[in-house]
Amino acid sequence: MSDLPKYLDEYQKLCMQQLSYLSQRMTQREMLDKEITDLYEKAKSDYQYVHAILEKSRAETEDNAKSRKNRRTTKNKRTYTTRPVLQMAPDGKILHQFDTLAQASQATGILSNYISIAARTKSYTRDGSYWQFLEDYQPPGLNDGLMAGIDVTRPVLPESAVDADAAGGKPDDTI
Repeated sequence: MSDLPKYLDEYQKLCMQQLSYLSQRMTQREMLDKEITDLYEKAKSDYQYVHAILEKSRAETEDNAKSRKNRRTTKNKRTYTTRPVLQMAPDGKILHQFDTLAQASQATGILSNYISIAARTKSYTRDGSYWQFLEDYQPPGLNDGLMAGIDVTRPVLPESAVDADAAGGKPDDTI
C-alpha cells in the first residue's frame, strides 16, 4: 500500500490539470460567447442601419418614380386644339368645311396627318383637293394690289387644247 499515496498524488495532479484545462476552456468559451454576442449586436445594429438606408432609398425611388411618371404623362400629354379645315377645289371653290381634321379624314378617307400637311404647305392631296385651315383662308377679292382676287400661291393649270376648242377658241400649242 505504499504505492497508494503515490497514485493518489498522481491522480490529484491529473485532476488539477483537467480542472485547469476545463477552466481555461470555460474562460475561452465565455470569451467566445461574449465575442459572439458582441458580433451579433454589431450585426443587428449594422442591419438596422442598412435597413434604414434602404427604406429611405426605396422611398426616394418611389417618389422619383411618381415624379417621373407625372413628368412622362405631362410630357406626353398634348393639348390638341381643333382647327377647322376647308376642302377646296383646284379653282378655289370651297367644297366642304370640317370642324376637325379627324372629321375631314373620316369623310374623305384621307389620313388626317396628310390633310394637315396639305393645309400647312398649301398643296394638294391625292384626290386633287386643296386644303386650307379656316384661319388661313382669305376669300377672293379681299387682297389689295394689282392682282386682287387672284390667288398666286397655287399654280394655274393651263387649259387643254380640247377645253379651248370646246370654248370656241384656238387650241393652245404653247403648254
